[in-house]
Amino acid sequence: MLRSATRVVSSLLHRHDFSLAEPIEARFRTNEHGSSGIAVTVKLDDPVRAGAARALLLEQFGGAGVDDFEIA
Repeated sequence: MLRSATRVVSSLLHRHDFSLAEPIEARFRTNEHGSSGIAVTVKLDDPVRAGAARALLLEQFGGAGVDDFEIA
């Protein structure tokens, strides 16, 4: 599941001309009841574009359990 999340996020970012500085990382978020979604970490070549990348990812995946994006 995590590998699929990284592939989908990477594909979306590449289609919108975002270059990655490092491979995307994904992990399960947890709370006292177990998993509460997926957290994704993205490091861009151009960190100035982090806000635009975050907006794109939230628009695409915000309601799909992938809603914690750390973008630099």
